Amino acid sequence: MSATGVVVVAAVWFAIGLVLSLVLGRRGHDGYSWFVLGVILGPLAVVFAVEAWRHYERPVHRPLVAADGGRDRGTVNVLVGFDGSTGSRAALAAAIELLGARLGRLTLATVIPYEGGREGERDAVAALDEQAECLTPVVPGLKVIRGHPAKALAAEALEGGYGLLAIGTKGAGHAHPFGSAATELARTSKLPVLLAGAADSPG
Repeated sequence: MSATGVVVVAAVWFAIGLVLSLVLGRRGHDGYSWFVLGVILGPLAVVFAVEAWRHYERPVHRPLVAADGGRDRGTVNVLVGFDGSTGSRAALAAAIELLGARLGRLTLATVIPYEGGREGERDAVAALDEQAECLTPVVPGLKVIRGHPAKALAAEALEGGYGLLAIGTKGAGHAHPFGSAATELARTSKLPVLLAGAADSPG
């Protein structure tokens, strides 16, 4: 194969990885992993992508509940999109401070990709547990949901009877793109959305 042919093949493989990353990433899959797979396998990766799409394209998975949380106290139930970032911590702090005695059921929820296996669940639960320990005497519910962050959080908020969604404006990296989720939720959510940036976090 000529040098030009090698360049063309490499460009096609790269493009396949990029397209798979964008398309599947927006559907709640691990975009980075699909990019790598596309670059390595090229057109063959498309076959695996179609199979993954068929396997996972269903309503948002029911969340893995790590803790149920306490009873309702106030009248406003709040779902906080939590990914460990300073933005999500700021959103949590802002919701508690703004609502005060009106705060009812408080749930911290993180969203992991469909491909995030048991290890992904364990890591997410550990991060949620760590944050929950800092909230005494507030006892939050903890949930891990699979799928696209904005869609999964919106669906859980509606199905769970929450009155407010709180989320940071910047996420914690490509695996948890809560920054883009905040933008999408602000535009499409059927519930009020509280947005908080890292600069708003206390201390």
